[in-house]
Amino acid sequence: MVPNIHSALPVTGTKPRTSWPRKALLILGFLFALAAIALVAMAVSQNKPLPKNIKVL
Repeated sequence: MVPNIHSALPVTGTKPRTSWPRKALLILGFLFALAAIALVAMAVSQNKPLPKNIKVL
């Protein structure tokens, strides 16, 4: 009779399944924060007053 090698392994259940979405959400959150900071920096740097000789309609 061949011994069942899978019976000796601990049953992890859904532990590997819950680890990668948490890492993915962490990475996406970090990228979202970087994008938000980049957009705010772009808006602040581009928000300069127009020169005096340009008439605003």
